[in-house]
Amino acid sequence: MSPTLKRALESDAQAACRLIHESIIAGCRADHGADAMVLSRWLEPITPDQVRSWFAWPAHRALVATLDGEMAGIGMLARPGKLALLYVAPAMQRKGLGALLLQRLCGQVASSRPRTLHVHSTLSAQGFFARQGFSAVGECPAAHGAMIVMQKKLGVQTYPGAKPCRCG
Repeated sequence: MSPTLKRALESDAQAACRLIHESIIAGCRADHGADAMVLSRWLEPITPDQVRSWFAWPAHRALVATLDGEMAGIGMLARPGKLALLYVAPAMQRKGLGALLLQRLCGQVASSRPRTLHVHSTLSAQGFFARQGFSAVGECPAAHGAMIVMQKKLGVQTYPGAKPCRCG
């Protein structure tokens, strides 16, 4: 069965928060090193109420992916050209769902016409974003260490064999 993508609703916040926590714990070990203090600093601010406020904010464009009635992924643009969230349930990672969510969000960027899409990537997700045509341009501090600032020129083939992004 293929995933269903839909706009995230405030009522999705509880499941989305749980998915984000599970994804960070299982999928971001290179960042947190299973250190309880690091995980606590990272996860504590991500509450259902916080996620609900992200979904309610008019400038945010959030999507959730469901599979067999269960939330399997979440992605969110915080403003034109800024990818704020992209998390996939641990059991669904490396199966194309993250790329599907990113592609759909990229399509939503088209209406605002930014020339570049930015993301603050974890060390664990850096390879994923590189495969999607993003390049590292710097670092910034985070509760769990450092984030890799990455960007992708929209509408430009940025890596060998890539299909042109239809975002821009």
